[in-house]
Amino acid sequence: METSAIKQSRLNIRCDMRTKALLDKAATYAHLSLSEFVLSQALASAEKIVQANENITLEGVRTFV
Repeated sequence: METSAIKQSRLNIRCDMRTKALLDKAATYAHLSLSEFVLSQALASAEKIVQANENITLEGVRTFV
């Protein structure tokens, strides 16, 4: 993830204490801040979902050149 970009938007997330503790632990293992960890994981998931829904795969179509 590019860290030099200026961040102009804020995202607030509410969760229970158990969830926050788990995210904190995972972020620590990944050597990232909690914000960096959550954002990187959410962004990776979002990219996969958008790609899966926006890419069109043509099967059984012949291309003539």
